[in-house]
Amino acid sequence: MSRVFALIGTPSPVLYATMNMVRALIQVAFGDHDVFCANTAVELEARLADLSRAGDRCAMAYSDYPQREVLAAYGALSAPLVICADDFLTVAHYSVVSREYGGVDAARFASMALVNIEPVISAPPALSLLVNDPSIRLRDLAARLADLYQLPFDDAALRVVRRVLGQAEDGDESLNDYAATCLTDFRPARAMLEDRSPLENELLDVLAGSYAPIAQGRSLEALEWPPFALLRPDFPDRLTVGPIDLTGPARFIHYGPYFALPEGRWLADLVIEVSECLSDNQIAIDVVSGTILTARKMKLPPQGVYSCEIPFEITVPANPVELRLQLLTGAIEGQLMLRGIHLRRVVPADSGGAEFSRPTRSSGADSRTAA
Repeated sequence: MSRVFALIGTPSPVLYATMNMVRALIQVAFGDHDVFCANTAVELEARLADLSRAGDRCAMAYSDYPQREVLAAYGALSAPLVICADDFLTVAHYSVVSREYGGVDAARFASMALVNIEPVISAPPALSLLVNDPSIRLRDLAARLADLYQLPFDDAALRVVRRVLGQAEDGDESLNDYAATCLTDFRPARAMLEDRSPLENELLDVLAGSYAPIAQGRSLEALEWPPFALLRPDFPDRLTVGPIDLTGPARFIHYGPYFALPEGRWLADLVIEVSECLSDNQIAIDVVSGTILTARKMKLPPQGVYSCEIPFEITVPANPVELRLQLLTGAIEGQLMLRGIHLRRVVPADSGGAEFSRPTRSSGADSRTAA
């Protein structure tokens, strides 16, 4: 009878190093085995069918960018599941060095990687083990994995496992120490991004706090996206700060950032500063995720700092989220500056349309101006 050892997680060092540990445990207990990646239910079902035809054989199945339906497929296996997660910064920095991503692409990739596992890491199955602390000692991790998988394990087995991993039998390395010996070194990522634009590091640092709950095993309920994460048609290939001169024809003035949000009903709170909008200027704001989820239009106030709340619902988390601001009428004067983007999950969904109101709390306004 075939046996499957399953792992899911973020595409980053904790998962890949833990996979090596699981493979070593399987090798010691059963010998040769299969290894396959399945990020969709179709891939998993096909590989499991192949394994079943092979007869009495073990396999390690892993998903490092799992789609929503594969999580349910793993649950149907009723097999022990290892859930691995690095924090947002580690996932992003690892993609910079291993995939040659810039800061913006790394931010999008890391947000989706964490959102992919949010349903299972925040409500794990009974037979599961969360590995999200890279400082855990290899011996402790091996013991916990063996216990989860119900494999025989003692000091002698640990020594053999360490040999299989290429480590000294009497060492005391952490998972992070081991990962540094066998995986791409992601420490240069910050310097690499600084050479591109300091704003790219700032973007990742801000988002790291926003997406932190997921790697800690909690659901994502509220977060902030930095205003400069939204792109401008005038500068589509770089992050910018400062106000937008509205003078000119009707046009899109902001779009992006193409980050991920978990499934559910959300409320976006955009803090916008306007000045010298003395004419009848109108803007539209919509939320896009695969399709337009909601769209509102409104007249710009002459001046001041205002809050605009827009409800929407995410049904397909695999589709990144875009906020678009469009000037609907040509303008002969005026400036607009996006001061804040706050998002929170709401149950039940807030009702009603979008409208401007004076902020009732600090907006965390960005006081910088364009260079």
